[in-house]
Amino acid sequence: MIFSRITILLLLVASSTAFVQEMTLHSGLSCTGPGFTFETKEPNLANWEFFLPSVQSIKVVGWWYFYTGVNFSPYQSHTNFRSSTYCFNSTYPTVSKSLRYVGPLETTTPSISIYDGASAVSTEKIFTTSAANNFGFEAEYVIVSGMSSWTLYYNDDFTGNTTCVNGNGGLVGSNRNFRSATMGCNSLENKGNATKIGNPPTMAGQTQFLIFALVILSMGLMSAVDAGYGCNGPWDYNHNLCSVHCLSTTLSTGGCRWFTGFFRCHCD
Repeated sequence: MIFSRITILLLLVASSTAFVQEMTLHSGLSCTGPGFTFETKEPNLANWEFFLPSVQSIKVVGWWYFYTGVNFSPYQSHTNFRSSTYCFNSTYPTVSKSLRYVGPLETTTPSISIYDGASAVSTEKIFTTSAANNFGFEAEYVIVSGMSSWTLYYNDDFTGNTTCVNGNGGLVGSNRNFRSATMGCNSLENKGNATKIGNPPTMAGQTQFLIFALVILSMGLMSAVDAGYGCNGPWDYNHNLCSVHCLSTTLSTGGCRWFTGFFRCHCD
C-alpha cells in the first residue's frame, strides 16, 4: 500500500508543469556558439564582463530581468514569462550590470515576491508563509507564483483597499503599491473595493493541485489539522479564522495550508 501511494505521488510530480528558471547567454545568433548558463540571481556581473559584450542571443525558461546597475537597479529590460525554453536574438545583456530570475527558482512554489521599486527593481523579499507584512518599505511591485492567490492590502495591518492577484500556476506580476498581504482571495475581504489581477487557475490546474493534496493526505504526512475554520478550498479561504482557532486550541499559529488543498486549518 505504501509503495502504491508513493508511486502515485511520483507520477503526479512527473506529470506536473514544474520547472527551474534558467537562462543561457550565447555569443552567436539563434542561440549558437559559446554560452554561459545562469540559475542564480546575480547582483554584480563583473566576473562575466569578458563575455557579455559578445552576447547576441538568449535561451531562456522562466522570467528574467536585466538591470543597467549593480544590485538590481535601475531596470533595463526583461524576458517574457515562458514555461518552456525559447530562444531570441538580443544584445541588451551586453550592457547589463546585474540580472535575476524573479520569484522562486521553482515556479510552482506557492509564494509572493515583493519589491521596493516598480518593475521588480532593488530589494526582493519572497514569502511562502500565509501572511506577509513589516517589509521595511512600501512594496511597489508584486509577483505571485504557483497555484496560490494573494490579497494585497494598502495598509500594513491587513486593512484598506485590496487587490487580488492569482498566480494561475506560473508567475503573475504587477506594479502595485501595498504594505501587507495574506495568502488567498477571500470573498468577504475582497467585497466591493477589490481589484483583481490574473485569472484563477484553470480547471486542469485546480484538479492537479487538489489531487496532489489528496495524495499527501492519504499518505498521512500531516498532523494537527482541523477541517473548516475558514478553509474552504484554494479560492475561498480566510487565514485569520484559522489562526484564531489555533491560538484558542493549541496556543500556536496556523493557516489554511497549500498541502491540504486549502480545505483544512493546519496549526503549526
